[in-house]
Amino acid sequence: MASIRKRNGKYQAQFKHRGYYRAKTFDRIADARDWIQEEYQRVAVEFNFTKKVRPRNTAEILVRYLREVTPSKRGALPETAVLKKLIEEPWVKIPLDNLCISHLASYRDKRLSEVAPATFKRQFNIVKSACKLAEDEWNLETPLTLLKRLRYPQPKPKLITRVTPQKEAALIRAADQTKTPQLANIIRIAIATGMRRGEILNIRPDHIDEEHRLLQIPHTKNGHPRIFPLDNALLELVREFATADCTPSANGLRQAWERIRIKAGCSKVRFHDLRHEAISRWWEKGLTLPQIAAKSGHRSFSELFRYSHS
Repeated sequence: MASIRKRNGKYQAQFKHRGYYRAKTFDRIADARDWIQEEYQRVAVEFNFTKKVRPRNTAEILVRYLREVTPSKRGALPETAVLKKLIEEPWVKIPLDNLCISHLASYRDKRLSEVAPATFKRQFNIVKSACKLAEDEWNLETPLTLLKRLRYPQPKPKLITRVTPQKEAALIRAADQTKTPQLANIIRIAIATGMRRGEILNIRPDHIDEEHRLLQIPHTKNGHPRIFPLDNALLELVREFATADCTPSANGLRQAWERIRIKAGCSKVRFHDLRHEAISRWWEKGLTLPQIAAKSGHRSFSELFRYSHS
């Protein structure tokens, strides 16, 4: 984007493009225009935006993203499943020239009759990410501007369910009666450490520092590794889990959790509520914000205040 404004009898020219910014002042407006044209030509070569290639439709972008980008992600499996379904949607096969906001709105309304607003937003953001990368790195025309116009529904605030000692015991009893290995220990670890489901399933023996009683958590949701201190009981529990012959997959744990929470009479307790409960108990023990953040891995103190309930 370029602009010229008159200031103190002179002409100030400004040129902006994708974080690049330059400005220069001239006595004559003609000189300012010539400078902007020179900047445009120079940056056009650097950013390769002289001419974008137009794919036939959004599906072409998603297919390439699925082939070249998704496999390198930690969440490759779930994203692959989402993209494969998206590629079959009618709106992604519409030629870009004919695609309009009504097509996106119809898709949004259909999906919201099937999934929660948060799920729709998370999945639709994959399309936006693919289009942004296609514009920035593949020099493709995309419907990104159109996608950004689509209004997202506001997700309903989630009710946080406290996991009382009675509910905790009921869940562990129900877990002990299933055939899913290590399920009871997973619940114990979640409530004791506040670790997320994926973080627990990724615990390995070499993550445990037995001498200093520390657990390394190298793969986290926000990408920042952390270290969790272990007391003797928790060290033994984590060691048992890490060295077990068999642990459930992410999908296996998800399905097993659905069964045991109903069997335990705790149908409203989500697995993530175990993390909420751990952090809430740290609040009640009087730990400081930095101490809790170090344990939970939160990068912002404002996020932690959501857990400061009784």
